[in-house]
Amino acid sequence: MASNFPASLDSFTNPSSSDAMDSVSVPHATQHSDLNDAVEALQAKVGADSSVVTNSHDYKITDHASRLTTLEASTLGIVAYSSATATTAIPVATPVSILTVNATIVPGRRYRIAGKLCFQPTTNILSDRSLYVTCTGMTTTTLYMNTEQTGTNHPYTMIGEFSKTAAEMGVTTGSGTSKTFTMYFRESANAGGLVTNPNGIVGANSHPQELLIEDIGAA
Repeated sequence: MASNFPASLDSFTNPSSSDAMDSVSVPHATQHSDLNDAVEALQAKVGADSSVVTNSHDYKITDHASRLTTLEASTLGIVAYSSATATTAIPVATPVSILTVNATIVPGRRYRIAGKLCFQPTTNILSDRSLYVTCTGMTTTTLYMNTEQTGTNHPYTMIGEFSKTAAEMGVTTGSGTSKTFTMYFRESANAGGLVTNPNGIVGANSHPQELLIEDIGAA
């Protein structure tokens, strides 16, 4: 009989010591034939080394092992983070560095850059203000920009994010390149005062300033 494996398990009749070689109920030649068919079906299911048959065990195990190795080697996730609780006396009309982080950028990957700044002005802010990130090899990119008037001592939050490929940050070869990211705050000259941390936000566990670099997958 032809083997039913792997769709279902085969059922064999075992010969007894009293069965003759030419037994009608348990023919010897049929026993060999059935066993050969079953072994061939089993080999096909297991697969030869480096099998390209996609439903063979050898192919599936090799494929899964390769995927696991890739996953373990991946930089997916947060690759750099920094926070601070003190930003005081930021002058107007002058870009001021708020936070700096170093991250290893890997070719072929895409990264999310996110930042936040909480502050309160010492006088009314009547002009524009911006929060942006710089990095060598990357075009300066704005996280947040607003022209909304902000009153004296009124807590204000600027938060934003964008994504860039490694190539857009100047990394196209090698196993990874260290890059320095700096988040800046700037308000126009006619703003009229300094900005400080908001009194009601800064506390033991607060993070009014944050900068994060995250690997979010293939470019």
